[in-house]
Amino acid sequence: MRRCGKKGAAAVFVVLICTTMIAAVTVIGNATFARLKTASCDAALNIGCRSVLSEFDRRLKSDYQIFAYKGSSNEVEEKLENYIELNLSTCIKPFRAGETCVKADNIEFSLTEPDVIEKQIVQAGKFCAAGVSYVQKRGKPIEPKLSIKNRAMIGSLPSQGKNLKIINIETLDGTKAFSDRVTDTFFTDKYILKTFATRLSAPQSRYGYFNYEVEYILAGKVSEADNLKHVRKLIFAVREPLNLAHILADPKKMLEIKKYIASLPPGASTVTAAIIAAAWAAGESENDVRLILAGKNVALAKTARQWALSLENAIGLARGGAAYIEPADKKGLDYEDYLNMLLYIEDRETKLVRVMDLIQLNLRASYNGSLLLKELYTGFSVDADVDGRKYSYVHTY
Repeated sequence: MRRCGKKGAAAVFVVLICTTMIAAVTVIGNATFARLKTASCDAALNIGCRSVLSEFDRRLKSDYQIFAYKGSSNEVEEKLENYIELNLSTCIKPFRAGETCVKADNIEFSLTEPDVIEKQIVQAGKFCAAGVSYVQKRGKPIEPKLSIKNRAMIGSLPSQGKNLKIINIETLDGTKAFSDRVTDTFFTDKYILKTFATRLSAPQSRYGYFNYEVEYILAGKVSEADNLKHVRKLIFAVREPLNLAHILADPKKMLEIKKYIASLPPGASTVTAAIIAAAWAAGESENDVRLILAGKNVALAKTARQWALSLENAIGLARGGAAYIEPADKKGLDYEDYLNMLLYIEDRETKLVRVMDLIQLNLRASYNGSLLLKELYTGFSVDADVDGRKYSYVHTY
């Protein structure tokens, strides 16, 4: 048998080495291309998702600092498929993905879900707490005159059909109201007071259907007059027990009550100190409400110098006396402060849903007559199958 020479053996060795290297390069190249394709599809999907979110309602953002886009799950799917094809076609070495299947779901991201809108309100509220305000003080209090009379407009509001709770000062569970959800409630209330109009403040630039917007959030009536009436009752309900406690704890006022009872004719012997004290507290509370609505300050827990009415003045006020009487010490809380207190104890869902009402009402009246908040979304989840590879994402603002 003829033996191979040294040169032949070397040639065979080189061929084996080259073949191995070519095979290795081919494997590595295929793996690299597969990873590149996966990365490109992933990037295309992510860019597509962000592109859908970029189509947010500009007016909603500029007026209320809230991001949301319009589009059903099916519309999101169609847009994503188009964005995927467009993004993949612009690669350095373009390639077309094989069969593409995209399933999107945005139901849980509806802007009419309290949890969803609250997240954005809280974020905007942090700026409001830092000093940003979208309202300005009015020159003088504005009187209520507006109402919603269009039944279709009322029926389209997010609050319609919901069993919303009303504020009841008398049955308030103080422990629960002042211990839970402190942080989110604080920022939500700041957002409301620095974004929506009141009797004494107006939006800086945006349109408002109501002049009494915060009062609507607290009362939920379609008439400004009814909303003011309800807020007036709530402020009175806050002031009355505090004023009564002040009277009962003040020896001078209790002595004045005893002297008044002694001066009554014999037939009025059934009048007790408790009745007189309650009437005096009610008169002082009525005066407090008038002061607050006029833009004056009223202390939460009063000193003697912050007390406005004598017993005689309280009786005169009940008979239709002066508009209001100011105390010697005028320090205290203003109208916005009392609204803030009421907002804090208001039911969370009720408050958020009425915010939705105002946003929809204002935008429909000034910008888009067919706008419905239930058609706006703040994100979506995606399950995609591109060329046999599966991808899952959740994208939100």
